[in-house]
Amino acid sequence: MHQTLRTLSAAWDAALIANDAPAVAAFMAEDWVYVTETGPVPKADIVGWIAAGKLQHFSFETIGPDRIVIHGDTAIMTARKISTGAWDGVPYTADEWISEIYLRQPGGSWLCVLSQKCPAE
Repeated sequence: MHQTLRTLSAAWDAALIANDAPAVAAFMAEDWVYVTETGPVPKADIVGWIAAGKLQHFSFETIGPDRIVIHGDTAIMTARKISTGAWDGVPYTADEWISEIYLRQPGGSWLCVLSQKCPAE
């Protein structure tokens, strides 16, 4: 199960790097949110920004081991990732701890319901 989630996370990163909005959206539950320092951002905003080219991702690299905890049909994955991209044409580099909560769907697939990121120190 842990490897399934690692593979899913890597595929999601690949969709982000491809800046493929529909592929990115397929990893998220409809009510998925991204929690930032200013509060939750809904799926529609993130997917819309990617589709419009306002948010672009160029790379993701996982640093060190991840942590995966599974409770029934819920999984929590935490990892440190370094990413590059651009926001509204301005390049960025981010070194962050990322926690994601996944729910197992009927049939065994997983969808992310929440992502939260904070700067790594």
